[in-house]
Amino acid sequence: MSIDLSILREPRTGAELYREGDALVSVASGQRHLIVDGIPTFLDPRALGAQNARFRRMYDRIARGYDLVENVYFWLKRLDRRAIRAGYLDALVIPEGGRVLEVSIGTGINLQWLPSSARVSGLDLSINMLRRAARAAARQGRDVTLVHGQAEALPFATAAFDCVFHFGGINFFDDRAGAIREMVRVARPGTVVVVSDETEKHVRETYEREPGTGRYFTDRREPVRAPLDLLPEGLNDVRYQEFWEGRMYAIRFRTPG
Repeated sequence: MSIDLSILREPRTGAELYREGDALVSVASGQRHLIVDGIPTFLDPRALGAQNARFRRMYDRIARGYDLVENVYFWLKRLDRRAIRAGYLDALVIPEGGRVLEVSIGTGINLQWLPSSARVSGLDLSINMLRRAARAAARQGRDVTLVHGQAEALPFATAAFDCVFHFGGINFFDDRAGAIREMVRVARPGTVVVVSDETEKHVRETYEREPGTGRYFTDRREPVRAPLDLLPEGLNDVRYQEFWEGRMYAIRFRTPG
């Protein structure tokens, strides 16, 4: 696992960073961002909105058993995990040796399906999920840059990535439009960006019924809807699809340029 300072920036200000011991330091303000278990953290829990704070707590709590529970679920349902994710994975366009950003990388399950030549970075709200992702990367021998932060304020340089994608989480972000704008900002001109998550059907039939997650979903004020109306203007080749029997959706588009 590495820390790629060439693409990392202080969120919101965009200032470059340098390493000093166990922290990354802003060249503009001198603000220190601690490195925890090899993972730079740009997240201030006190500044999180209600939704992000709520789901950060949930994922920190369930991270240890997350992959096991998912493995059992897919085994009982006789489902192929890669085939289920094909709706967004097959939409990615990753050039040889390209830089890839996964927003909400979770436990790093998607790493195994990304090209071995790809230079991967991943961000997540949950430090415990990132620790699992670090272990997944180590098992696969991948050199991945992992960052603790939120999608609404990505700590990366503008136009840094050849591919940007997100799966799982945006349905309940504090600022979904802001998160999409940030994904567009850090993508190079003409880059394919894919934003994917579960539909209302899956949330209602699965997450609301699971003991570990049910209490985080049952008091929702409105049903899940894909954020098509939140896309910024000027995007190219916008496509929308649902897959896995209507349980997931994917929005695919190219950035301007």
